[in-house]
Formats: sequence, structure tokens, C-alpha cells
Amino acid sequence: MLFSSRRLPDPRLNLTFQPDKPLPHATLFTVRVSAGTQALDGSRLAADRVWTFETPRPRVVNIEPSAGARFVELDHTILIEFNQPVDPVAVSKHISLEVSAQGSKTFPAYTAVRGDTTHQRSVRLRPTVPFAKGASVLVRCLASLSGVEGTLSMGTEYTSSFGTYGDLAFLGVADS
Repeated sequence: MLFSSRRLPDPRLNLTFQPDKPLPHATLFTVRVSAGTQALDGSRLAADRVWTFETPRPRVVNIEPSAGARFVELDHTILIEFNQPVDPVAVSKHISLEVSAQGSKTFPAYTAVRGDTTHQRSVRLRPTVPFAKGASVLVRCLASLSGVEGTLSMGTEYTSSFGTYGDLAFLGVADS
């Protein structure tokens, strides 16, 4: 049981249960009011009333470089911030990098470290080799990614992409 206190703001209308502590993220809860529960007017519930709800699943709330960023440095790290605490090692199994450059695709290795020690809600990815010049980098967080609390995963895939700077090119002279 998660609730030990209850409030009756208006006893004629409803009963509110207050959790003893915050509910864990990414968790499915089932609520049951048993048949036979007596109302204030003396009537009894004929059958069980059952419903479910879930607390927020993990989701990406920010990523750096931002989606669509251009001219990113070749050795840039990637910071992914979530709405709840995550374990860098665990989530790294559900994150991939795809680099497209000069007609080919690669999937570079990276190390994942904690990006924020205060809230433990972010992961910093450090590719083991620099990105190619003029590359498009796709960051993919799989739907199966989970946080440190609860059993529910993100449920939907998240993607973001950015581009690295290319070779210096002379494009011409503007007539002023």
C-alpha cells in the first residue's frame, strides 16, 4: 500500500488519497475499490471498480547539439537530458549514433558518462573517434530505453540529427 493518509475535501463528493512519498517514475499502478465498500448514504458498491494509471515514462527533454544544428565540431560530445534519472551504462545499450558522410554510413562507438551529477537525468556521449567533416549525425534513442525507476520504457523512439562542419570552400565574391 502506497497511501496512508486520506483527505475528505467534501465528504459528500469524493475521497482523496495522498501518497506517503512521490510515486516512482515509469510505473503502472492499478487501483481497486472492492465490492461492498460502503458509501456515506449506506449503499454498497455492487462490484469491484478497477482502473490503472502510469507515472511519466522516460523522455528526452533536451539534446545538445540541438536538432538541426550545423557546423558542429568534429570532436563534439552529445548531451541528452531526460525527464527523470537514468543510468548512463544502461541507457547506452538503447542509444545509437549513425554518421552519414560521403555516401557511406557508419555507427561509431562511444562511451556514455553521467552528464549531470546533481539530478542524474542526463547522459553525455563521447564518440571514440572524431566525426567526419560534412557529416550528418543521427542520434537514436530506442523505444526500449528505461530510467532507473519503474519498469516502463520510453515507448516511442526519439531521433535528432545535426551536421558537422565541412571543408573550407570559396563560394565567390558578392558585388556590393
